[in-house]
Amino acid sequence: MGKTLFIAEKPKVAVELLKSPRFRNSQKYPGSKPYYGYYENENYIISWCRGHLLELKHPEEMDEKYKEFKF
Repeated sequence: MGKTLFIAEKPKVAVELLKSPRFRNSQKYPGSKPYYGYYENENYIISWCRGHLLELKHPEEMDEKYKEFKF
């Protein structure tokens, strides 16, 4: 069976994920720079990006009818 990949927003979040019991026995595989790399155990891989992964859309980007609305 394959492994599950977790992608964290930044390295600091990946380190927090390592506190979970499911990531016990994870080994760090460093990259060529301090902010590259990943952690891996027999079932999971944790890696990270740098910066925000998602951003919210404004209502009018979803549908023009939401460009102006009132509560």
